[in-house]
Amino acid sequence: MRDFAWRTRRADIAQFPKVDPHDDVTALAAGWIHACAAKGGRVFCWGNDGHGQLGTDAVETHSPTPLLLPWKAAAGGTVTALTAKTLAAGGAHACAATSDTETACWGANDAGQLSDETQTNRSRPVTVLHQAW
Repeated sequence: MRDFAWRTRRADIAQFPKVDPHDDVTALAAGWIHACAAKGGRVFCWGNDGHGQLGTDAVETHSPTPLLLPWKAAAGGTVTALTAKTLAAGGAHACAATSDTETACWGANDAGQLSDETQTNRSRPVTVLHQAW
């Protein structure tokens, strides 16, 4: 099987990581200059983070290695990892179906694409509102 690696025009992001097809990756989504994968249900993102599209709530400008996304605080305040059945990505945002009834999105939100009733970029996953569809 052929390995794929992407290069951007920006010198500070040298190479995105390779995803091994035998590595239990169940979903993969790519935006303009970021990508996310679900492995063992947990979500990892890497690439450019200019709009929060890595979803880690950190102040990273980019990460060439996959970063585990945090999710909601469980009882006692412990933050759990975001888990996903499927992933989708836009130019500078991403979304994950976390269960049969819940979806989370993060990243750019200038056009309201995160569906959280704001136009504020989110550097951490937020629950999508109005899921009547």
